[in-house]
Amino acid sequence: MVERRQVNVDPSWPLAGALASVARERGWDVTPAEGSASVLSIDERPVELPDGVDLARLRIEVILGALIDRLGIEPVFGSATVIAPAAGMCGPAAAGPVDSVRIGSFWSGDTVGVRPVAWSARVVTAQQSRCWLVVADFVGGWPDGTVVTGDLAVLPAVVSTDTARASQFQLDRGRGTAWPEVLLLDTPRARRGRLPVLAMCSDGLVADQLLDEALTSAKTVDQ
Repeated sequence: MVERRQVNVDPSWPLAGALASVARERGWDVTPAEGSASVLSIDERPVELPDGVDLARLRIEVILGALIDRLGIEPVFGSATVIAPAAGMCGPAAAGPVDSVRIGSFWSGDTVGVRPVAWSARVVTAQQSRCWLVVADFVGGWPDGTVVTGDLAVLPAVVSTDTARASQFQLDRGRGTAWPEVLLLDTPRARRGRLPVLAMCSDGLVADQLLDEALTSAKTVDQ
């Protein structure tokens, strides 16, 4: 009999719903926890979760890192504009700017992934978005016209014209609202040594990364 992992997460933590969804997808048992919203428990072992500014920065580090790793590229630098859900989470927004795009913070750092890459990004928020839309530009010296998709799926043209259709496409595929993959909205093609990438993801991507890190931390405690 396969032992099921027990995960406890406080519902008030910003990505609690996405983390619970990803954990259940892995076959883990998930129950709500009370106490510190930024502490996850795996098999009764507490693991600190990022929150506030730390979580905001980690989102971009994970999103850009996932693009780099799954495209299979080794850029020297990456820049991006990230259009984020106004409520800070995917799904219907309960709060946020109405009929506006709100200019957010400018961030920089190193990506999370196989090989850290320096990046900078501007974040803007939009009430209408139910996912994270990323307009990225990677510098790497590719010959003009080089097509790079790696192991990422390019969405069909009929659904890639806007994020509402793309999000509904994921729902229709049974992926829910917290799918952990990155999806390309068009085929990346190098221009003048740079690779422009248009992609989207959900909160499930960051939740999936945090679950992996929490599992590693829990194993470290056991050793």
